[in-house]
Amino acid sequence: MKKLLDSLWHILSPVTKKAAMINRYDELQNLFRRAGCGVALLAVLSACGGGSGGDTATPSTTPAVETPRYLLGGTVSGLLPGASVVLTNGTDKVTVTANGPFSFAGKLAAGASYEGKVDSASAGLGCSIAQGAATMGSADVSTLVVRCLPVLLAGVQEKIQQVAGMVSDAAGNYYIADAGNQVIHKLGIDGTLSVYAGVMGKRGADDGPVSNATFSFTGGSRLAIDRQANLFVSDYCHAVLRKITPEDVVSTVAGQRRSSCEADDLEPASAYVDGQGAQARFGLLGSLITDANGDVLLVDIHKNAIRRVTASGVVSTLPCAYALMPEVPSDFRRVGRLAIDPAGNVYFSDVTGAYIFRIENGVAVKVAGNRSQAGSVDGIGGAASFSRIGSMHFNRDGALLPVDGATVRKVQADGKVTTLFGAGLHDANGQAAGFKQLSAMLLEPSGALVV
Repeated sequence: MKKLLDSLWHILSPVTKKAAMINRYDELQNLFRRAGCGVALLAVLSACGGGSGGDTATPSTTPAVETPRYLLGGTVSGLLPGASVVLTNGTDKVTVTANGPFSFAGKLAAGASYEGKVDSASAGLGCSIAQGAATMGSADVSTLVVRCLPVLLAGVQEKIQQVAGMVSDAAGNYYIADAGNQVIHKLGIDGTLSVYAGVMGKRGADDGPVSNATFSFTGGSRLAIDRQANLFVSDYCHAVLRKITPEDVVSTVAGQRRSSCEADDLEPASAYVDGQGAQARFGLLGSLITDANGDVLLVDIHKNAIRRVTASGVVSTLPCAYALMPEVPSDFRRVGRLAIDPAGNVYFSDVTGAYIFRIENGVAVKVAGNRSQAGSVDGIGGAASFSRIGSMHFNRDGALLPVDGATVRKVQADGKVTTLFGAGLHDANGQAAGFKQLSAMLLEPSGALVV
């Protein structure tokens, strides 16, 4: 303010200067303070470059905007007790000592590129990471999938360890439930084998995208597929029916999840009831098929019943009483494998694989089988016998083809049983086919069998 007054002093007339001297310098200063134009004048002078050119502008006090940062992580599976794996994303490392979720300590800004890698792992353990490289979005990332397996020291490790169920789609792709690795493999029409659903070596019942979903397969787990290419899975341990859509999403269709598949933890058969979705309860799930309506028929082993599940998740029990058959002991009147003929008639084997029955108007009648003679013997009705029936399918001619030990049999509607192929069969090169114990089987549209 003083500098401004000094400047004005030099431009005033002599008379004004004299008056100012008389009224004292401080009175002139008060005059400008009272005048409303003082501030305005100062603003004008400042805008025109007036005032001291050496003054420094007042710095802005607006705080800087901090860039959002997010966590990067995922899941680890296959770690053995006491083992660990070290992961890196290029700028950060984390040591994981247990299976499950993990995340790096440092956060990454939105738009930043990252690449998750396996830095090292415990001796005897091999680990790999999928979906490792991408760009950070505007949320935490938990999609890094780390899978660990023991390093093979001797022998041959097969990619498919234990076949539980097997189906094919209309395009000719095979889907194979692997009870050893807890995944569903896909064998493409080009012969390429890949993991279609599940996390290698990790048990569970998690729904969601196929890459994150988990399964608990046993030797009794089965697969089925409908005309819309929906894949169905019977979860033997968790007592639920699950579905995988053509969009590769896993969901639970019906049943209440059970935490254990131990026989001691099972409730009485009367506890397993019909109902809608999660209101229904299953015992131990086994064989399953789909019918022309898109319904799923499945065997509830503990309840000894065939249950029907509609597309909307409604569960009901098929009426089924056994006909008078004194030659069939009560121990063999338990449902095993299912098949359905072109007319919609339901066939099933008993749980030991000794008999084949057909349901007629809610009554199960014997088609073929005889426990009084051992081995696989051809014949009609009770004159025929089976070693141990596995999966069953109807061919294009309406004949039932059951897997029976190391053979495939053919069963006509009138009960006539013949051996389609088995002992003594040679392959295309003239060598013995070498079948030992057949379990899963499917029929291709061409009529060829895959076992």
